[in-house]
Amino acid sequence: MSRDNIIGLLLIAAVLIGYSIWMAPSEEERVEAQRQRDSIAEVQRRAQAEVEALREIEAERDDSARTIPEIADTEAEDQSEIDQLRRRERMGYFAEASAGTQEFFTLDNDLLRLTFSTRGGTIYSAQLPEYQTFDHEDLILFSGDDQQFTFNFFSGNRNISTE
Repeated sequence: MSRDNIIGLLLIAAVLIGYSIWMAPSEEERVEAQRQRDSIAEVQRRAQAEVEALREIEAERDDSARTIPEIADTEAEDQSEIDQLRRRERMGYFAEASAGTQEFFTLDNDLLRLTFSTRGGTIYSAQLPEYQTFDHEDLILFSGDDQQFTFNFFSGNRNISTE
């Protein structure tokens, strides 16, 4: 190895060491990162506690179903509690909004007919009444499960999908 190669390698090492020292996080950044890790651990602990509560309710329901099969009302209440806990775990703040029945609303004009679903506020179907297909039916752009209009976002460390 020549003298130029050695100097080049030393300069590269100096740049790498200098950059790693210069870009090291300050004490405040370390404290903030630790606080974020602690809050994530707390959220995971709470989620685990909700899962345990769900398992306890399911175990109680199974035990009561084995010992007293004639109590149908409490079993239905337990099932609704389980469903509610599952929705709360999966949807977070949006658990109550995820329950309910699907209804449809139609907006119509001369050129376009749109049907909206109350589940996720999505467009359920789109139709062009002025145009027809080759077999003389109204032209339907999409309808029902043919469409995939969803909005994904994070809330409370959960991935929420409007689908």
